[in-house]
Amino acid sequence: CNLRCSYCYNEKKATVNLDLRTAEDFISFIVETKAEAEVFFVDMAGSGEPLLFLDKVIAIADHCRRLSDKVFKDVIPMLATNGTLLTPLIAARLQEHSVLFGISLDGYEKLHDSQRLDAEGKGTYKRVIDQLRQIEFRKFIVGAMTFATPDVDICRAYLNMLSLFETVSIRPARLNYDHFDFANILAGYDRFLDYLGKQITDDHNLKPLVQIINGDDYLGKLILNLMADSLFERRCEAGIARYALGPSGKIFPCSPAVFEDRLALTHEDIVSGRNNAFFTQRQPKCEKCPARNLCGSDCFVLTSQHVSSGELCDFKREMFWRALRFIGSVELYDRNIYAQIIAAGTEIVGRNYADADLKRLAVALKDEFTYSELKALRDQDPSRYRELLSRIKNRDSHVSAG
Repeated sequence: CNLRCSYCYNEKKATVNLDLRTAEDFISFIVETKAEAEVFFVDMAGSGEPLLFLDKVIAIADHCRRLSDKVFKDVIPMLATNGTLLTPLIAARLQEHSVLFGISLDGYEKLHDSQRLDAEGKGTYKRVIDQLRQIEFRKFIVGAMTFATPDVDICRAYLNMLSLFETVSIRPARLNYDHFDFANILAGYDRFLDYLGKQITDDHNLKPLVQIINGDDYLGKLILNLMADSLFERRCEAGIARYALGPSGKIFPCSPAVFEDRLALTHEDIVSGRNNAFFTQRQPKCEKCPARNLCGSDCFVLTSQHVSSGELCDFKREMFWRALRFIGSVELYDRNIYAQIIAAGTEIVGRNYADADLKRLAVALKDEFTYSELKALRDQDPSRYRELLSRIKNRDSHVSAG
């Protein structure tokens, strides 16, 4: 990595580099083994700065495209960058190869520059923002932040990042929160929820809410899942629908586990659907918690390390009640606005499912177009795409009638 962030937990990342062939073989194995999956996301963030290895990133992205054409499904390459190397030319190259990317930004300048330092110990906020503002197509760039200190002004962080990105994600960092005071964090969330509420009720402006439910934001996920009546028995899909390749070439249930060999999975485990024991159980302490079906308990990797923070559990419960009150207040205020939010949430959730028409068209026209070419046509020339789709549907209906 080219940064020396004050809260970095991975001392090994500066010296570890994955072999390209090993990475491609891993991706192919998962895509072929988990054939029932609707969509595949290939996250190249790893444990360092991926743009230090741009040629490898592009090669993996091209491998994903070839796999996508083979299986008639989306195999989507993605990464998170610290933004210091993200010139307009590099951004254009990533977008040309259909790589989705997000930028790690710690909320606002003072906070960012106190934590995200370069090799000389200097802050990097202005460098990242200058690069971002020069990128021509910014609609799909996500702004991501994790908080790890109690003095963060969450409301200020949200407001600044909402002005810079179309999608914003703020989450607690993956660490031990024993003796951590969340009072200031929760007060910041209260101010931000008040802002969201006023945007909706006073201005009928849903954009800030959509910006946080559109990605992996902690508050946004709570709101989205509560509105959708989603219930979860597990914290995440690690080892079930999520796998990570470690620097040693071993496979793990998730990326935070890759430096702990005892958490590794064999190929046979993955083929049979067998998971690591640490990733199969919810903590007994969760059974009576009102947020248990939205939280999913502690991080499985931290559980394996016997790390469990009561302070973090208290924070999650407080956030659960805040999200519930927010949703209820919007629904009581205006059912039409609430219906619009539900519609936006349904569209967001739908991205995790395959486009049935696109797959049908790709199979039918496999001798004329690749899956990727038809996907590009759908996004860039909708009228031509609809014409092809209509032709296939008419042909299929004639065959059925005959």
